[in-house]
Amino acid sequence: AGYYSHKNYVFVTSFPSLKINEMWLNAVPFWTDPFHSCVGIGGDPINGTSHLDIVKMFNDDEETEAIILIGEIGGDAEVEAGRWIKDNCKKPVAAFIAGATAPPGRRMGHAGAIVGGEDDTAQAKKRILAECGLVVAETPADMGRSLMEAWGK
Repeated sequence: AGYYSHKNYVFVTSFPSLKINEMWLNAVPFWTDPFHSCVGIGGDPINGTSHLDIVKMFNDDEETEAIILIGEIGGDAEVEAGRWIKDNCKKPVAAFIAGATAPPGRRMGHAGAIVGGEDDTAQAKKRILAECGLVVAETPADMGRSLMEAWGK
């Protein structure tokens, strides 16, 4: 009963893999209350909605207390959101960037997941997001702990 009682944080993800999403959805609630929304943006180079659009929406949502930003190699969507979060977000944000072991220049499953520059790597994105004040998890299994640290719980 208590497991579903407080739904006060959200996932914003570009990662399309249902298996990975299932891992996050099943692992994070052990550390926190269940989430109330999961927005899958997709990782293709052209999207109708960005990480930043969704972060702004949940930043303004009174019921959302915290945000988990999940991204991957390639593109700058997560970094753009991270820089906005640093200067504007009122909510604690944790992050995870997939693709740390991806070979340089290699497409990893879909069109958006390819490193095009030095700031597109997982390591660079994690560094930039941490500099923006996000608590960055090293693995999906660390997402719950990272959210709790960002949230101060």
